[in-house]
Amino acid sequence: MNLEAVRQKLDVVITATLRPEVLDLTLFSFFKHFLHQFKETRLIVNVDPLGRGQPQASDVINVCRRYSARVVSRCPTTPSFSSAVKWGWEQVESDVFLHLEDDWLLKKPIRLEQVLARLEASGDVASVRFNLTRNPPTDPPLFPCLSLNPSVIRRAFIEQALPLFSCEKDPEKQFRSVPQLARWKYAYYGEPGESAYVIDIGKKWRRLHEFQKWQPGSPVVSWQSGTSQASARRMFYRLKYTFFMLYWRHVVV
Repeated sequence: MNLEAVRQKLDVVITATLRPEVLDLTLFSFFKHFLHQFKETRLIVNVDPLGRGQPQASDVINVCRRYSARVVSRCPTTPSFSSAVKWGWEQVESDVFLHLEDDWLLKKPIRLEQVLARLEASGDVASVRFNLTRNPPTDPPLFPCLSLNPSVIRRAFIEQALPLFSCEKDPEKQFRSVPQLARWKYAYYGEPGESAYVIDIGKKWRRLHEFQKWQPGSPVVSWQSGTSQASARRMFYRLKYTFFMLYWRHVVV
């Protein structure tokens, strides 16, 4: 895989909801620490109609346009995380792409040449994952199945996976025991035992806006509305969320 050829263009698949301020921090951190290495980035964003308050899908798309001149967008009328992933993968044109949900912060630099070296360590490495927790101690650090933590993924892998894709199932879990994909391996970026590269910045937003992740067996693989909170608890979560976002914006800048 030629480094200079890969640098020319990267597709970025983004699954988003109606939280433009979260996506803005995500993209800011990824462009600072990784995506600046590409001559062109094309943002492929699915905006599910899920959120509270005033933000609209157009606000989310406008955030994307601040970071890239090339934005491909889809705004379905019904939220579905699996459908968002499937649609985004179907748009991919670059040989490798970044899979990115809208609520991840990249806290330290990623070197493209090291990503490609990990992919090329074996022709069967499907993805290189930027880990939320400390890397395992094995060398090279590997994971037993696909993860949708932020990952650089081969288009060759999704070309095999898409015909098997079910929108009724979680996109990560459904590929764990598929014979047709058994040859693929999944690697971590970084050294054995290295500390986390990304932070989940969406959890506090979900608590503030009373959303919960779908449960196993749920007929709709999308965030669900939770129990309404007392006003004091809502204020507490708002303060935590506001402080958290300001802190990480300051750290990344």
